[in-house]
Amino acid sequence: MNTPMEGLSAQQMAVDYELYHYGAQFTEDIFFKIDIINTTVMFLGNNLKQFKSREIIPDYINLVEKSSLIYHEDKELFAQAVADLTKGIQDPIKFRLHYPDGTIVWYHAQYTILKDETGKPISAVGKINNIQQTQDLTDKANQDMLTSCLNKGAFEGFAKALMNPQFAYSNDQHTFFIIDIDNFKAVNDNLGHFFGDIVLKEISAKLKRIFRESDWIGRIGGDEFAVVMKHVDDEKLIEKKAQEILTALDTTYQGKNTQYRISGSVGVATYPRHGHTYDDIYQNADSALYHSKFNGKNTFTVFHQALIKGTMINTTPFDVADRALSHFFDKEVAMDTFNLLFENEQYEASVMSVLGYIGEYYHVDRCYIFELQAGTDDTYDNTYEWCRDGITPQRDFLQNVDKSEFDELFGNANADGIFYCNELDAVKDPVTHDTLAMQGIKSFLLSFVKKNDIVNYAIGFDDCTSERIWSPSEISTLMYASKIISQFLAYQQALKTVESHSKDNLEVLDALNFYAYIVDTEEHTLKYLNDVTRQLVPEAEVGKKCYHVLRGNDCECADCPLRVLRENPAHEKVKMIIHNQKLNLDVLVTASKLISYDGKKSVFVSSTDIREIVNFIPEKDRNFSDFIVLE
Repeated sequence: MNTPMEGLSAQQMAVDYELYHYGAQFTEDIFFKIDIINTTVMFLGNNLKQFKSREIIPDYINLVEKSSLIYHEDKELFAQAVADLTKGIQDPIKFRLHYPDGTIVWYHAQYTILKDETGKPISAVGKINNIQQTQDLTDKANQDMLTSCLNKGAFEGFAKALMNPQFAYSNDQHTFFIIDIDNFKAVNDNLGHFFGDIVLKEISAKLKRIFRESDWIGRIGGDEFAVVMKHVDDEKLIEKKAQEILTALDTTYQGKNTQYRISGSVGVATYPRHGHTYDDIYQNADSALYHSKFNGKNTFTVFHQALIKGTMINTTPFDVADRALSHFFDKEVAMDTFNLLFENEQYEASVMSVLGYIGEYYHVDRCYIFELQAGTDDTYDNTYEWCRDGITPQRDFLQNVDKSEFDELFGNANADGIFYCNELDAVKDPVTHDTLAMQGIKSFLLSFVKKNDIVNYAIGFDDCTSERIWSPSEISTLMYASKIISQFLAYQQALKTVESHSKDNLEVLDALNFYAYIVDTEEHTLKYLNDVTRQLVPEAEVGKKCYHVLRGNDCECADCPLRVLRENPAHEKVKMIIHNQKLNLDVLVTASKLISYDGKKSVFVSSTDIREIVNFIPEKDRNFSDFIVLE
């Protein structure tokens, strides 16, 4: 038996070589045997020749430092594995080799350590196999399909593992950037989603040029990116990189008559200085990002403790709701709002129940809705109002309100129609200020819903007892709830329009922000389509079968609302949730019987896109076949 000092004899090495040589003929793997005592490694395998490497190499410890074969970013990892080997620690590793022709290929090494009778490691045997194909598949699964950055799930998974205190090295330092694209919604809405996708690809390419290949870049929201810069906590370098981001993202695009400028707001936090887990780092970088937003966008902020207090203490309108809603969004409130509105047969009662629910949930004093008067573009009525006990109702005093009283609020709202004020003195217009003060309002949040640059609905939430600071989650959730409420009210108004107008006067439906059409109940032929439907489905025309052009089917759909109404003749209306596979849409469909249209029994159908709600529901719970409400 070899003693620890002797290592392996030349005779034993020759025998091992012969055995490995024959075994290596039947596989593409590379075998190796390491003499830990003498620091010698022996390689065997059909693929060894492409590395232009010798089969027996002495002093493998220095080889790691000097070898050009090991990819430079993986040398530290490789050196750690060699150090672990001498301690008797066996741990498989993934690393990259740099072929002489310049190709970089992923490999996986696994081995077993042999020890002497005292427990001291003397040798190791194992194999190295090419895992590039598997790695390619993994990379594809981890990629955001549009930008080729890491997708949200992969990015968060890698970052959480890197910043896990159980596995991180004591001297690990990493920097986390969160980047929000300012004013991207204006580009996307006005220049088109296709152009918006091109912009996102450009942003991705710019970030990849700024950061190292070893850094992680992820797309974690619609227009939100994040970067982990590994093993970096140099303040000057961090500020340099943040400034490079701002410079690269500051871009102006030319529309038909208007220029649209985007920029970047950046928040930065470092591990472990600003937190000991990924969640801590993310939250603190996000606080820094909000601070950048509040300071006029197109700037960066490195987290500091003062941001924990006062992040939301602003007294002017601000835009938090244009952030990706998935980061700050109460899914439960949105779903409850949806269900309360669409499961109740009496729509006025539904609206009141939603306002009451929101008022109680967020403990506000008054919730209300202003609607643009039909036939005008400058006069509003307070149509719905819920008040907490002890709060004086204001609805009767707020009829025929001129648009001028809303000008400051409308004009200073963010791109998503949010105006937030936690101190009434921030409202400068004296008429508007006095109107709010007379109602006893101390702070408020308003969500405006526009169509063609005209505010159709203003949904408000007042606090009459304190100068309330609304959290990002509350603001984003109320913005989304307002969208749901406004779509519900718009449908009710559309139904009244259809019932009271002749077919020659239905152009008003073209102003609706949802898919609306009329179909006859006997032949399923389209009798009328509004502009939104025509834009979504260009091949849809009057006279064509609805199931064919709208759903891509050859006969009546299994979940057709017309069939439900036909089977339930006592009911005049049905509400259903349908997945339109052809258009890849989840829609809330409301179908209402009409007395007659063009001399035939017909149904007025509207479909509201609810994908953003459905996305928050686990896939296993997305069976909507039972969601059928008859009225």
